[in-house]
Amino acid sequence: MASRVNILSQLTSIITAGVPQAAKVKNTQTDFASESAYPVIYILAGPEERIPRDTGNGTRGNLDMIVRVAAKGHSGSEDDVINPLIETITDLILANSTLNTTVLDAYVSNIETDQGTLYPFALAELTITTFYTE
Repeated sequence: MASRVNILSQLTSIITAGVPQAAKVKNTQTDFASESAYPVIYILAGPEERIPRDTGNGTRGNLDMIVRVAAKGHSGSEDDVINPLIETITDLILANSTLNTTVLDAYVSNIETDQGTLYPFALAELTITTFYTE
């Protein structure tokens, strides 16, 4: 459990430091209704797999972190708001692939968007896969 908490904490710190100040970074999902809530980035721990080491000392594991990005645009500009955030987060993970923890590697393994169906809002979900040891 310590790795899960540490990885979540470090990922939150890295994203908070690297995204524009207008974006709010949170570890819990809150109400989407407030105009001042956008853009917002939610970082949540996802599925985790733990594998005992052959030597019996510690474990290896992989942990998916879910990053949800919500933005609101004006007159068709929602993609102009969300796409730079997706690119910034992707670049941050590439530049900090160990997340300054026991993570051996981290990368963005999946990106899904609402494809414009929620206009004037835009939603994206990034899966960040991490491999760690403890």
